[in-house]
Amino acid sequence: MKGITGAGPEMDLLREKLKIGNVVIPKPLFAIPSGAGLPYEPTPRLRDYLSTSVGYLYFASEIQNAYEDYARWRGLDPSKSVPLMRERLL
Repeated sequence: MKGITGAGPEMDLLREKLKIGNVVIPKPLFAIPSGAGLPYEPTPRLRDYLSTSVGYLYFASEIQNAYEDYARWRGLDPSKSVPLMRERLL
């Protein structure tokens, strides 16, 4: 069976549910940044705070660590899962 999907975490969960297959990341890597919508505010304080906070958590690997904890909770082996950090895909 051949298939394709768009996001690593969903592919890992499907692979575990079906108990078959491998997740293959094509090269060259094309990472797409994600975003969030915020209500309009006259001052950019909230946007700047969230950008700084999420950036810090990303580069401190806290987001990746939380995802690995989640993967273990779902019964996935984090070493076989697609990492969220694009630096770990290279």
